[in-house]
Parts: sequence; structure tokens; C-alpha cells
Amino acid sequence: KLAEMLPSSQLTVLGLDKNQITDAGLMKLAEMLPSSKLTYLDLSSNDISDAGAMKLAEMVPSSKLALLDLGDNDISDAGKAALKNLKNKDGKYLTDY
Repeated sequence: KLAEMLPSSQLTVLGLDKNQITDAGLMKLAEMLPSSKLTYLDLSSNDISDAGAMKLAEMVPSSKLALLDLGDNDISDAGKAALKNLKNKDGKYLTDY
């Protein structure tokens, strides 16, 4: 339900760390990023893998997201590489922690 509310929300910062979010939950959230106002998203300490990282990498260029925390997840070097050097729709490089 949170993902469905994002497009109409004024939220720019969202902390979802330690919420047992899986790739399935992240897919729904990532689909809503382009229509949201989020600039910072904390998804640290969840159950996200390379599949979730790849989906985020796909959606970031059409979003306002500038800061992303995916620390303490199950993301390999390949998943991390997919998130490197991405720019959001405002032309700002995505910073990850």
C-alpha cells in the first residue's frame, strides 16, 4: 500500500531500514519511484538481492532519487555495479551508502 501512495505523497525522504523488505516488495516500490518526489531512500538491513538492485537501477534514471542506502543486504558486486554512475532525471548522480 505504501508504494501505491507514493505518487500522491509529498515525501522526499523515506526510511525503510530493517523492515524485512524482499525483492518482491522492492519491485512494487521501484515501479512508483518515477512518479514520486523521493530524493532519499534508506533500504538498509533488508532482504534485497541483485534482482532488487537491478530493478532500482532500471528506475533511478526516471526518478528524482539522489541518495540510496542499500547497506547490509544480499547484493553482490554485480548488483552494486548496476547502481554505479547512474543519473536521476534531474541529471544528478545517484549517491549510495
